Amino acid sequence: MARIELVGLSKAFGSVVAVKEVTMTVQPGELRAVIGPNGAGKTTFFNMLTGLYRPTFGTIAFDSTDITRSRPERLGVAMSTDRQPSMASFTLRSSSSRVSP
Repeated sequence: MARIELVGLSKAFGSVVAVKEVTMTVQPGELRAVIGPNGAGKTTFFNMLTGLYRPTFGTIAFDSTDITRSRPERLGVAMSTDRQPSMASFTLRSSSSRVSP
């Protein structure tokens, strides 16, 4: 029994297909990485896993329970991004003072 099972997971925004037919299982204790260039659909993929977006097609199961249409607050999962603070307003002097030698 897979801990997480995705079958044919897809998301379209109008005519733009952001994620197309992802099928994958993740077993307990197993790690997976999702990599790709900007615009490849990684964030859309994770937004579907966390319930922020509903897939256009496909299913998401956790411990054999279909959670495809579950609301985020009921899933108990979340996603955090690693946004870096903008340094556009700093001068060269103030920027360099923030860097450790």
